[in-house]
Amino acid sequence: LTSPFFLLSLLLKKDLLKYTFLYFNIIKMLCLFITTYFWSRKLTKLRTSNWIASFCITFSGWVLFYFAYNQFLDSFIFYPLILMNVESYLQKGKIRGLCFSIAFLGIINYYFLYLFMPFLFIYTLIRYLILHQSHLKVKDIFKDGLKFTAWVFLGLGMSGVVLLPCAS
Repeated sequence: LTSPFFLLSLLLKKDLLKYTFLYFNIIKMLCLFITTYFWSRKLTKLRTSNWIASFCITFSGWVLFYFAYNQFLDSFIFYPLILMNVESYLQKGKIRGLCFSIAFLGIINYYFLYLFMPFLFIYTLIRYLILHQSHLKVKDIFKDGLKFTAWVFLGLGMSGVVLLPCAS
């Protein structure tokens, strides 16, 4: 019930619903392509690299495996969105997008969020080391890592506020 595409499907007649799943999946893949493109724009300004990254992620085996499972494709849109917000956090210190994108992914599919968390921390650590390679201190890495973990847990807590009443 927490998927935005499921809520859109409630607007349709019951007999039309089975024909719209393919179109919803195409829209989800298009959204995944767009969010991947904008995330890769944070990493490099080369348009060729952005297009290649978007095509590789959108048509990867992992995404295409879940193409038949409509409820799982919704969460793939938020992976590059979270990574884009990690870049905004590391470069500009913006936390709102990071917390809300983690919360929305947790609301839509908490299982995929927990699967994504180890990758998120490894990605953030590598990007932190790349961006701050001129002045690295273990104390600063540890302090900034704890701060990042607190913001991630805030996003998880925000999703928990919605999910706990659903569980009961």
